[in-house]
Amino acid sequence: MKRVIFLVALIAFGFSATAQTMKVQSAYADMKNNRLANAKKNIDAACENESTKNDPKTWHYAGL
Repeated sequence: MKRVIFLVALIAFGFSATAQTMKVQSAYADMKNNRLANAKKNIDAACENESTKNDPKTWHYAGL
């Protein structure tokens, strides 16, 4: 039972980390396609998240 709970928690953590890096990638794609409001919303969310706020790519896109 402990093994199953640990596995489910590990998978859930992996999905949440992936979702936040997708916000950074979405912000970049939105900037390229001149959808600046969406880009700002995505990059602001990524800047506030614990898993992506120390990523240099996040702050590079936030500065553009």
